[in-house]
Amino acid sequence: DAGFWAALSSLVKTAKSPIILTANFCPSQLRNNNNLSSLSFELERPAPIECATKLLQICRQEGIRVNSRIRELGPDRIHEKLSSLASACHCDLRKMIHELQVFASG
Repeated sequence: DAGFWAALSSLVKTAKSPIILTANFCPSQLRNNNNLSSLSFELERPAPIECATKLLQICRQEGIRVNSRIRELGPDRIHEKLSSLASACHCDLRKMIHELQVFASG
């Protein structure tokens, strides 16, 4: 959308703090725009096991209890189940947190 880049250029000129854009790829409009100075960082998605660890941490902090049937199988099985959730969500933490909210709300 051409209007977006014009609006962004205008916003950059008046902003008093940095503007952070996130994207799956760096669009040519950003790379080729002399009016915008930018830094680009490439991030990798975490591994499913890393996601499972983070989800367990979130569950503990938010008081979300794991289903008693799964809890009885032990911590390794819980980690395995959460790793499966991570894989199903393509290791997108936003999606996984949303899934936790859905499960937690019943």
